[in-house]
Amino acid sequence: MANTIVETYLLPGSPKEVNCPNLIRKKVVEDVQTGGQCDSETFAPVEAKILELMRLSSFPHFVRFVEGKQMSPSDARPTSQGAQ
Repeated sequence: MANTIVETYLLPGSPKEVNCPNLIRKKVVEDVQTGGQCDSETFAPVEAKILELMRLSSFPHFVRFVEGKQMSPSDARPTSQGAQ
């Protein structure tokens, strides 16, 4: 299962490649492909980065689109309430 996730979402040029920092991507891919760590926490760093990108970029753009107005850069800044 882990290999399927890597091949589908993490390898450069994969069919559904996600936006993830290269350092995190390399570590997770290496862990899975070398038979290293592969448990429920293996993909946690990738998940955290994807959620961060959604919160800081994708969601504000979506809201701006829906509201039909421009957001200032400060509107997309993280808040202590949003960080968990």
